[in-house]
Amino acid sequence: MTVPLISILIPTRDRADTLALCLKAMRLHRTSDMEIVVVDTSRTGSARSAAAQAAAFDDRVRYVGAAQSTSQRHSFELALAAAKGDYLAIIGDDDGYVLGSLDWLADRLKRTPVDAVRWYPLLYIWPSLSQDGEGFFDIELPKCNGGSAVLPGAPLAARNLAGKHEGSWSNILVYHGMISRGVYERMKARLGGTFFAYPMADTFAHNLLPFACDSYLQVNDFVSIYGMSHWSANASWSRNGSGEEAAEANRWMDESKVDELGRNQPWHPELRTLRYHDFVVFRLGEAHGLTGGQSADQQLWTRLIIEEIRQEPWKYAAWLDLEPKAPFDAEIIAAVRRRFGQHPLGNARMADHLKAPNRQLPSLRVRAVDPDLPDTIEGAMLAVEAVLGSDAEKFEKPAAVDATVPLTGRLMRRGMHVLRKMAPGAASRIMHSRWMPGFGWRLVHRLYAGQLPTGHGAHAQIRALANRDRSHAACAQGDAGAAGTQP
Repeated sequence: MTVPLISILIPTRDRADTLALCLKAMRLHRTSDMEIVVVDTSRTGSARSAAAQAAAFDDRVRYVGAAQSTSQRHSFELALAAAKGDYLAIIGDDDGYVLGSLDWLADRLKRTPVDAVRWYPLLYIWPSLSQDGEGFFDIELPKCNGGSAVLPGAPLAARNLAGKHEGSWSNILVYHGMISRGVYERMKARLGGTFFAYPMADTFAHNLLPFACDSYLQVNDFVSIYGMSHWSANASWSRNGSGEEAAEANRWMDESKVDELGRNQPWHPELRTLRYHDFVVFRLGEAHGLTGGQSADQQLWTRLIIEEIRQEPWKYAAWLDLEPKAPFDAEIIAAVRRRFGQHPLGNARMADHLKAPNRQLPSLRVRAVDPDLPDTIEGAMLAVEAVLGSDAEKFEKPAAVDATVPLTGRLMRRGMHVLRKMAPGAASRIMHSRWMPGFGWRLVHRLYAGQLPTGHGAHAQIRALANRDRSHAACAQGDAGAAGTQP
């Protein structure tokens, strides 16, 4: 077999049901220059059957029965070691990719080799984690304006070191991101044969990868779909309760304690203060020569840690009994305690971890697009294609990094495309209205939220909504800008 360009790596353990749905969805991607590697880290080889069934229909699927994983970090490490491709990407067994994205990426990376690819994942809440039992997306429109550009890694690295990033998703990643084999091998060489040198794999990677990348491809659109289901690790981070719920809430942190790195490093698994772990990772990177001689400012990061606790007071309880382990711990712990005192702050994390759509964002429900779609990652991929499209043009056009324009004409056309399917006739009348730009935002919001009427009488009802919304403040700019443009 020739060496594939892209390795999509799916570490999994005892979740054959979601894995089977994930692999079924991956068949919708056409590119042949890709391998899909199922890395089974269970005791029983529970993923073997699902992988074999998928491979019968898709010869890109390969099963690897890895050694039993001790932690999420170890699972990711085993997955990377199993890859054969020139570019490596990890997703979970309840995740997927936007249709057309991998086909375009394979073509683009052949034409323009880079060290990494960075994008924004689209969050899909599976029905098992939804309050009403229906899967949904919250769509942050500024993150899907389209376009791509090759950018230098140094400014991103400097931003990270200054604490100006907005979390993992705003960074270069291997989990819901992509790195070259060259970056992987260089990082391993620096770190003595391992890639993730801190028990929190994502935290380690997103902070230090920009230092290892001369250039990266920034894609200003959704490429992957980050599925969050009932037992996802990310869901367990904010889970609280009793019995099985409490055990799952701390599972991956507890496993990290018996992981080799967790045993041999001075780290605090009980701390949920992410800025603290960011700072530790930078100090670790400095020790291994990964930050190019640059150093993280302890005073700055102490202020960032305090600000995070101020915004999420429940995180302070773990600091009260914390014993110093790392050389800098004593000063940081003392500063945090001086700021917040000797008693816990706020309430514990909420026991009800089920998700509901964000009222501030357009929400898309899979079955609002097509009631015949399965409410799974496959249905999610098809729903996104129907609303946002899958053409290569949306990825290919030049774009500035992190564009924040509120709504592009292209996005408006996508919304109208779906509206035409849902309410034929009404779309053309609304499109030709001179106040379309202002009303458009509210129209698309209602469309994605499943609040637009369909079927018989939809034309009149949507028209009534439009007339009522004309006086809304959001329409004023559109009215003014479009004056005189009505056909």
